[in-house]
Amino acid sequence: MPKNLQYDGRTSWLSFKQKFDSYRKVYKWSDHECRDYRNWCLEGKALDYFTIETRMGESFSFRDIMRKMEGRYGSKELPETSRAKFQQATQQPGESLED
Repeated sequence: MPKNLQYDGRTSWLSFKQKFDSYRKVYKWSDHECRDYRNWCLEGKALDYFTIETRMGESFSFRDIMRKMEGRYGSKELPETSRAKFQQATQQPGESLED
């Protein structure tokens, strides 16, 4: 298990997920292996959340757990970040407003 593959609930979920998915593809991990490896990567608040979510006695698949983690930690931006991105957005030549 790579030592730099850790998630604590405070850093970027998207960055962790992208790095984890990259390792998963390169090493051809099965869903069962992914579940175990992802569990070993969690620390702090993320590990606490995972423990609470999976204590119900149900057996969750890797994908189910990733959906729960995504819902809890995924794609949250500070309003200031969203505002800055919006202000910097430009329409490219040939691009419609819908694009």
